[in-house]
Amino acid sequence: MVSAGPPLPDFVGQQIGDAQAAAQQGGFSINQITAANSTQPLGTIVRQVPAPGTPITSGEVVQVWVSAGPAQVAVPDVTGMTLNQAESALTAAGFQVSVNQIGTGQRVVTYSPQGDQPQGSTITITVGFGF
Repeated sequence: MVSAGPPLPDFVGQQIGDAQAAAQQGGFSINQITAANSTQPLGTIVRQVPAPGTPITSGEVVQVWVSAGPAQVAVPDVTGMTLNQAESALTAAGFQVSVNQIGTGQRVVTYSPQGDQPQGSTITITVGFGF
């Protein structure tokens, strides 16, 4: 009778490097597939086949789907907007908002980061007197 082998670890939620190290140690290999629409951080395993706990033997191949990271979204230009307008625009685009208040003004003086950013990231807006 041939041994079925040790149970396959659960790689979901782990980084691809950790799975590759476990595969090398366990004598099996990893076939990496990109999961383009994942909201998980870059390099995080979101699915695997065979399932965790399945007996694995030396030389077998485990397929893992690895997150390409959250979608990159253009940060709206909120300069000159009121605090409420800026918060609405940024949350509608999928961002979190952090407010840095300077003085008593209610207009956005600056914001960062700008350009394309990962959806769900935090944009800091500085509110004060606009010139």
